[in-house]
Amino acid sequence: MGKKEPAKAPPKSALSAWDHAYALLAILPIFLFPIFPDEKLVRFKLQILEWGIFSLLLFTGLRFFWDREAMKSCLSIKKDPHRLWLFGAVFLWFGIHLILLGLASEKSLANGEFRRVALAFGAFAAFSFFPLKEYWKKIFLSAWALSAGLIAIYGLLQISGGIGPILVPQMDRSMSTFGNPIFFAAFLSASFFVSLAAWSLIKN
Repeated sequence: MGKKEPAKAPPKSALSAWDHAYALLAILPIFLFPIFPDEKLVRFKLQILEWGIFSLLLFTGLRFFWDREAMKSCLSIKKDPHRLWLFGAVFLWFGIHLILLGLASEKSLANGEFRRVALAFGAFAAFSFFPLKEYWKKIFLSAWALSAGLIAIYGLLQISGGIGPILVPQMDRSMSTFGNPIFFAAFLSASFFVSLAAWSLIKN
């Protein structure tokens, strides 16, 4: 028996303008947000991520109402019990946090925590309704991996204070562009698996 040929991603020309625009909106914030510094007062890093997710959600809404094929694709979720249960669990999770926000006595603290919950929920909703096509998925993952590699190098330079003519702030605990070494480590941990996924897609 002959060796089975791997499935090929559709050529770029076969993708719609919606697919291209959506992918570019997704790639830009995921590449930029790790690079920008996490200043406590301005919070450029968080703002880039929030505006990126907000743009994707807005674009998702526009596509849902303007593209009939996209609407049919979204409505087909109810035919897949696994996806239906997943969506139900995530919406329930978000609803519980919304109720807890209303019951919280310290609104200022609760709003900050709920902001992160809303960000995660928005990212799930945007990418679940319209997943990236194979052509753009490897570019998206590669952009994430490249950005993570750049800030990882910067984090290594922080340990020694730089190398040669390149000087960076020296720190006992490297945190790169993140304001906390724990956040930096968490991002690199996730980026490791993203890099493996990008390498696998490019290889195949």
